[in-house]
Amino acid sequence: CLKRLNPHKIIAIDRVPSRLKKAAAQGATVINFEEQDPVKELKKLTNGKGPNKIIDAVGVDAQCPKSTQLEQKREF
Repeated sequence: CLKRLNPHKIIAIDRVPSRLKKAAAQGATVINFEEQDPVKELKKLTNGKGPNKIIDAVGVDAQCPKSTQLEQKREF
């Protein structure tokens, strides 16, 4: 579904190898948060800017506390 919005880049963050493999097979850049620091990796992948949008698809109240801090601040 995300590809229909024509994003520049899709980044999937998880720790379950099968989910990361599936995301990579669909064209996402993947980050395993048990092996890499997701904040540092996101900064590297976005030239220090952070992602434009974040979709938390966990399905429970387990949102990464830093996820809202990682989104780029934009003036409209």
